[in-house]
Amino acid sequence: MPAMRSRKLRKQPAPAHPLLQDNQIILPEDIAEIEVLNLGNNSLQELPDGLGSTLNNLRILVLRRNKFTAVPRVVFELVQLVELDMSHNCLRSFSEGVGQLKGLRSCASATTKSSICQLRLERFQFLEELDISFNDLRDFPRTFSSLAKLRTLDADHNKLNQFPAEILALSELEELDCSGNKFETLPADIVKLRSVKILWLSSLHMSTLPDTFCQLQHLESLMLDGNNLTVLPPAFASSAKTQDDQSVLQRV
Repeated sequence: MPAMRSRKLRKQPAPAHPLLQDNQIILPEDIAEIEVLNLGNNSLQELPDGLGSTLNNLRILVLRRNKFTAVPRVVFELVQLVELDMSHNCLRSFSEGVGQLKGLRSCASATTKSSICQLRLERFQFLEELDISFNDLRDFPRTFSSLAKLRTLDADHNKLNQFPAEILALSELEELDCSGNKFETLPADIVKLRSVKILWLSSLHMSTLPDTFCQLQHLESLMLDGNNLTVLPPAFASSAKTQDDQSVLQRV
């Protein structure tokens, strides 16, 4: 299970789970104080007008597994929002309005290649987590490298024919999942990912690894299952990071 999807919500106040009656959202009376709102696993296609101005303190909004075809306009009014999950919907594009959420740090969305290319990624200067897995992406836009604060990227199960060079500019990246794509090799300068700790490269078509792969000094968890590897770099065994005299590197 990819890193972002396996992670529970950070220690936050208990999320509000509104009732849905006759396709109408029934919210608690103290809605203005809500910081976490979970509307996932429903059949919502829109949110009521005025909801954004009411939820003045909302920081985390979960809208996954609904029937939204676009990001609801009221979401753009949530100025305190730091995490947005709109995965597993029916989004046709990733609205430019998301760029108004200046403080957004985590975003999960089922988006398309065309929509991510049109999105002005430089606006998301504080984005730390991004899930664009299970789409049809074949490459990344050049502006992707502007996500300087990104720490977690799930780009698994797309149609990437080569490792995106734009990822190599993300020096703060700690968790990366590129599993289930179509590339067969890793670039020698993958060592530029000097902060990466968790790396998923499962079910690709790789038969070898570059020698520089062993220079990822902070690597703690590495998934290479489901490839065509026949040999490992000579320095592979010595690349394990040790902590309290015990290896914490997992190679599955």
